[in-house]
Amino acid sequence: MWLLREAIARQLTSRQIAERTARFEFIFTVEELRIAGVGHAVLQHLAAIAGVQVTVDGGAMGFALDVDSLNAIDRVVLLHANPPAAGVGALRICCGAASYEDLMMVTGIVLRSFQAETDDGTFGAYKFEVTLTTTIFNGKSGAPRWPAAPYPTAQNPGQKDLRYSQDEQATIVAHAKRLLQQPWAPEPVHHHLRRNLWHALNADTWWLPQALANPGPPTRRPAAVIAAERKEREARREAKAAAVKGAWRGRADRAEGRK
Repeated sequence: MWLLREAIARQLTSRQIAERTARFEFIFTVEELRIAGVGHAVLQHLAAIAGVQVTVDGGAMGFALDVDSLNAIDRVVLLHANPPAAGVGALRICCGAASYEDLMMVTGIVLRSFQAETDDGTFGAYKFEVTLTTTIFNGKSGAPRWPAAPYPTAQNPGQKDLRYSQDEQATIVAHAKRLLQQPWAPEPVHHHLRRNLWHALNADTWWLPQALANPGPPTRRPAAVIAAERKEREARREAKAAAVKGAWRGRADRAEGRK
């Protein structure tokens, strides 16, 4: 389990530019789980955690686990279980690069353990494949970027539309906000969006106002205003010093009169 989650975390925290975008069903293998029987055992354990049934993939002489519930995906990915913490659940909050602040969330995952088919039609070594679909949230504004899923076109009218519907998009954004809030975490992972309460926005508001997303450099006050304020402070100090000096002189005069 730890090896699988570490492999997923490596993919989500990659610093490769090409891997920092929203992707639809990209596949990678977990070499450590290529042992016969191990992959199937991992799938069975994850199925119990996620509340999903393992299906038999007869064509590849193996098994598959298709998880599409966001809560179940959180329990499978479980980023906060892999120190150093890069995120929580299926939401990658930081990847270790100070110049890159976008969030990434797994919104679909399929795991397969099977025997690879050889050129002569027989089955050879075991493989363990992970297929991920991810959504990106802009690190400054929170605006989502959706994966480029297939959809019907004039050239391919029979293609099924696999893009997220408006309701599905709203559900994904709401789930990302809840994960970023991290109300249960004793030491939450910090982020610009969390500091500016992106997670507290209304359900139909998906990004921060411009003033919070890109506040820009502080405005420099005119030199004349700065000079006038400095002169005013100096005048107040001089007046206070004169008042204190006068108070001590009056006290000395009263003491001399008593003599």
